[in-house]
Amino acid sequence: MYPYDSFIFMFIGYLSSFLISSVFLIFKQEILGVPQHSLFALIYIGIVPSAIGFTLFSEALKIGDVSKIANLIYLTPIVSLIFISIFLREPMPSIKFLGLALILGGIMLNRTPKTIPD
Repeated sequence: MYPYDSFIFMFIGYLSSFLISSVFLIFKQEILGVPQHSLFALIYIGIVPSAIGFTLFSEALKIGDVSKIANLIYLTPIVSLIFISIFLREPMPSIKFLGLALILGGIMLNRTPKTIPD
């Protein structure tokens, strides 16, 4: 569709934003109010869930069945709630289970074969 490789395009985009943000942070740290101990967390969030996650998702869309792979994005809230309950020991009220049921129901509904009337 486009004359460029999406992996290279995403790499250049993430690298550019990292470099620009780093330069801005070095010169304007007192304005942003970012403590030094938060820099590792910012770098982790920029690399792991954003850069690596979106790049792998983009590559998976190229090689697999798009309709099946695209549904994986809806599993993110489910995995997040599981991690929150395990690592942060946050209670799971019934409204969260309702939300999880709606997400899973939407995925199942999207996976059912569609029939087109003649």
